[in-house]
Amino acid sequence: MNPSPRPWTISPLGCPDLNHEYVSVLANQWGASSLELRCLGGRIDLPAYFTETFGTPGRMIEILAAHGQQICILDTSFQLISSNPNQADELLRFVPWAEALLVPLLRVFDGGSPGESLSPEKTKQAVENVRWWQNLRRRSGLEVDIAMETHTTCRTSADCLAIEKQLDDPMSILWDTHGTWGHGETIADTWRALSPYVRHVHIKDTINDPTAPHGHRHALPGRGEFPWAELQAAWRDVPYDGVISLEWERKWAPELPPIEEALAAARAAGWL
Repeated sequence: MNPSPRPWTISPLGCPDLNHEYVSVLANQWGASSLELRCLGGRIDLPAYFTETFGTPGRMIEILAAHGQQICILDTSFQLISSNPNQADELLRFVPWAEALLVPLLRVFDGGSPGESLSPEKTKQAVENVRWWQNLRRRSGLEVDIAMETHTTCRTSADCLAIEKQLDDPMSILWDTHGTWGHGETIADTWRALSPYVRHVHIKDTINDPTAPHGHRHALPGRGEFPWAELQAAWRDVPYDGVISLEWERKWAPELPPIEEALAAARAAGWL
């Protein structure tokens, strides 16, 4: 049974070499309500993995159903701010699978380069790409939508709102809570500004370390410096009923302990 007051999901980023069946078993063991898929079987080219493994969406649906699981979001590498001319094709490869599997969201990145600010030119490119997607979605009658992760150039709520204000239809946001907090914005301020748009949330814990690549190192949930109590307080003021995803990024940091240790720590700390 899942003791969390809200649904949460497990991501194979924490166990990147597991295939779909083992990930589903792990999710069931820990009471996760769904899967967030970024990688499977050591691969991030999910549409190719799906085709090679299942052949058709129908077969994948059967296997997920047998494990009582569903996919809440598929994580793509598409960037709203990018110079890659082929990335639209890469995003569209996810669409038939998402539609058939009733996946509500495709994660896309904000894009740009680390350390860069969201300039007017970058804002314009992001808005144009969102409009391209929204027009395609309407024309094609798609159910799946994109959710932009606060990641690189959209580091604060003001950055996100700079894009939202130029759109006729709102854009869904995947809130990387650690990312905005790590760039100096309080959890409460971010949530007040972005709560109308947020449909998915990432959580993780770290400890400041100037010698580490990003100025911090991973910590087991509840043992670092992330202000979990502030996030809970923000959600008491303005409730959030979407999915929470524990980020345990062993795919990118293989020195991390197994995901089971992270899940146990998160549960002990009341995160899940």
